[in-house]
Amino acid sequence: MVAAEKKRLGLALFLCIVTLAFSVTDPGDLAILNQFRDGLKNPQLLNWPANGNDPCGTPNWPHVFCSGNRVSQIQVRGLGLKGTLPQNF
Repeated sequence: MVAAEKKRLGLALFLCIVTLAFSVTDPGDLAILNQFRDGLKNPQLLNWPANGNDPCGTPNWPHVFCSGNRVSQIQVRGLGLKGTLPQNF
């Protein structure tokens, strides 16, 4: 591998790591999203992954909109969700 290729590969790897480091959703926001899902009688309608991955990362969770690492909106109107909202929602 020539030096220029090594530099490009190194830069690409660095950018991937930086992107991952800054895409982690605020832990408090993630906790509230999980509490919201847990309080629903029909959470499957959200289509959120069950493995707890990053809602503001890639791929984004359906119905969740982020600004940086903070959840800025949840648009679930018309989904027919039933349940209770967390106190600190």
